[in-house]
This record gives sequence, structure tokens and C-alpha cells, in this order.
Amino acid sequence: MAEKRVVSTQQTSGLTTRDLILVAVLLAAGAVLKLTVSSFLTFAGMKPNFMIAMYCLAIILVRPNVFQAIIIGFLTGLISQIPHYPAGYTVEDVLRTAFRELANIQSKMRQLEEQMAAQPDKALLAEYDALSTRFQRTVPLNFSI
Repeated sequence: MAEKRVVSTQQTSGLTTRDLILVAVLLAAGAVLKLTVSSFLTFAGMKPNFMIAMYCLAIILVRPNVFQAIIIGFLTGLISQIPHYPAGYTVEDVLRTAFRELANIQSKMRQLEEQMAAQPDKALLAEYDALSTRFQRTVPLNFSI
């Protein structure tokens, strides 16, 4: 007489390597599509967000628990924040663009300092004070140009 076969299953906790690779590939594809194709598919001022589509597809295919879905969503949000700059932009160009307003304020303050050194004036001092306050409100700690 033949023995009965017993099928055992193991409960896995967490995503498998296959699931992680699938999520990574989907999010990477969404990022590439967002940065390239979405600008051509603009309809009535709206651009499709392929990152959200790939996030939803990853959730449907992988079936993560709530915590894992939140992590996948957080990663999708981080990747979505990557800005799109024209070709040829360097890291220095990106940083200069980000801090352009602060650099302009600082430049104007230096001009006012030179003018006030040559001839003190209350109007110049008031303008300098307004620029100084605006600079201090928007400047990150330890900022220098």
C-alpha cells in the first residue's frame, strides 16, 4: 500500500526577492516614463503620472501587507520628487537654480552696504533691513555663497 502524500506550506513574512525586484523594476519604469513620455502626452494641461500607475500595479501584483504598501508608497513618493532638468544641467547648475533667490538677495544687500558706506540714508537702511529679514526667513542654516 502506498503512503499518503502530505503537502506542507511555509508562511513567509515579508516580500520575496522576486517581489522586491518586480517593485523596483515597475517603479524604475514609472520614473523613466514620467520623465520622458509624460511631457508628450499632455492633455488639457494635465500630465499622466506613470509613477502612480506603476505603484498601483505593484500593489496589485505583489499583494503586500499594509506596512509594506506604505513603504512602497513612500519610495514612490521619493522617486517622484526627482526634478526634471534640461540636458546638460550639472549638479552645480541645479544648486545654483535652487538658491538663485537667496543669491540675488545677498547680492542686493552687498550693493546696499556699499551705497550706505558711501552715503548713509534711512531709506537704504530700511530697504536693507527688509532684505535682511527676508534673507533670514528663507536661508537654511550655515548658508554661504
